[in-house]
Amino acid sequence: MTKKRNTTTSKREAWFSRALRGEDGTLNVPFFLAAIVIVGGIVGGLWWGLGPTGETPAEVVEDVNEIPDRYSGPRNALTGFPTEEDERPAVWAVMIENPVDVRPQSGVNEAFMVYEALVEGNITRWMALFGDDVEVDEIGPVRSARPYYVDWAIAWDALYAHVGGSPEALELIRDRGVWDLDEFFWASTFWRSNRTFAPHNVFTESSRLADAWERIVSEEVSYQDRLFGEVPDEDERPEAHTAYVEFGHPVYDVEWEYDPATNLYTRTQTGTVSKMRDGEPIVASNIAVMMTDVVTIDEVGRKRVTTIGEGEAVVFQNGQMITGTWEKTGRGDLERFYGTDGEEIEWTPGVTWVEVIPTGNTAEIVE
Repeated sequence: MTKKRNTTTSKREAWFSRALRGEDGTLNVPFFLAAIVIVGGIVGGLWWGLGPTGETPAEVVEDVNEIPDRYSGPRNALTGFPTEEDERPAVWAVMIENPVDVRPQSGVNEAFMVYEALVEGNITRWMALFGDDVEVDEIGPVRSARPYYVDWAIAWDALYAHVGGSPEALELIRDRGVWDLDEFFWASTFWRSNRTFAPHNVFTESSRLADAWERIVSEEVSYQDRLFGEVPDEDERPEAHTAYVEFGHPVYDVEWEYDPATNLYTRTQTGTVSKMRDGEPIVASNIAVMMTDVVTIDEVGRKRVTTIGEGEAVVFQNGQMITGTWEKTGRGDLERFYGTDGEEIEWTPGVTWVEVIPTGNTAEIVE
């Protein structure tokens, strides 16, 4: 781990070379140089081809096992995967509901990051972050905004997609100049499905979000870099086990089952794998648990969740449980996670879930 921030700004250079020798055993310089150019170009092209290209996160994250131990080329700023050019994909933040009776949802398995926190009734809600470099045919059901999710969206300079919101959230959106995509004013970006009843029937898709981005956003994206690390070899990973995250209700508590063969965590709730409508499971490479103050503020049950400041944290990655702290210094700053040694925790390339639970709740390995 290191406190140095990842800038991902240098161009990729070929790293593969192989010596060629003549019949007399001596180095054949012309062929040696030609081999470097040809093989380096082929391998460079293969590496450039990795990264989110429409596959499910499970397929993409498995590719990370092919990354060299000390890969130094440019990476996707959102996932940490090798990428062809130094690009910063635009980010769309979409509010997704999670009551038991609306599952399965759609499209969340294509997000590079998801924030999960409590709303009214102690039900969790998700804010799924998508890069504009992925294609998703259906995302939803889309629901209303809450102020703490707005804080997290601001840090990503994201286009924030939602259906209305609490008074505090809507005021914050206006005051902070959030790139706002409210279904009440941008109905053409969403559609209403006949599979279920309102208000649980609002959906969107990446092509409509891309069109809305072009119409609404007038500036280049601006968000901070994440710090990405390397992937341990399979023989260095621990045995399969389960990480548990307590939200305070057995229906919404989450278990993440770790598989050392893929270095992935598969999400389960109430003993059932969390799957999308297309049958794809929710998987992640990192589970970052923020412990913070969560207070009910009105008779409706709305919450006030502390997003700026610091608190205790647990990070599950590479089969390990790391205890430490989280810190967010302002609305425009990303959360940073630190180990007990004070060093910033590096993210394993892939998908990250940020689980935001009340201080005092549990995050631990249970088996």
